[in-house]
Amino acid sequence: GSRSEWCARCGTKRATDASHRAPRSQRPDLRGDSRNRDDLCRECHETIGSDYKLAVAEGWRDATTYELANADPMSKVLRKLGEAP
Repeated sequence: GSRSEWCARCGTKRATDASHRAPRSQRPDLRGDSRNRDDLCRECHETIGSDYKLAVAEGWRDATTYELANADPMSKVLRKLGEAP
């Protein structure tokens, strides 16, 4: 897949980093799967990389997140709007 121009988390800065929903350490089989990647700005990538609880709460980290995120294409939009379950 192609990279996004804007950060998938904040939507206000240019995406410079690729972040993996299902951590590569837990799901190395998904390393090349573009559906497991979100393009983020450096600040958001560092934030979710350093605060695991926040990353899980927002749905950016967890081995099951990949399956959930790809089951419903609107999940990213709803999460971004703060309306995700």
